[in-house]
Amino acid sequence: MKNSEFCNINNLTFSQTSVRYLNELEDTAKVGNYLASGFSAIEFVNIFADRKYHKVVKNITTNDWEEFSKALLGIHRMTKNAAERVVSEAINDTKGEENAFWTCMYRALR
Repeated sequence: MKNSEFCNINNLTFSQTSVRYLNELEDTAKVGNYLASGFSAIEFVNIFADRKYHKVVKNITTNDWEEFSKALLGIHRMTKNAAERVVSEAINDTKGEENAFWTCMYRALR
């Protein structure tokens, strides 16, 4: 099943309220992606900043990869929690088919 079909409700036209929440959800995802990308880039710049082969190998082997993965998982959790807050607000502000859509979105985030 395509993602676009997961919470699809036939002939649903979004109100301005839902459009606002969709934009907020998109912004939340973008910020999370930017944060994860920036954090990763800084880490790799630190590893490869010294062009001497033996230093790069040492940096790779001595880097704390567990902490790195914990930090990226933390960014993921923060982004997911922020998305859940947006969707929860949308559930409370909508009715009918829009509410069914947002309820489905909330379940999809779980």
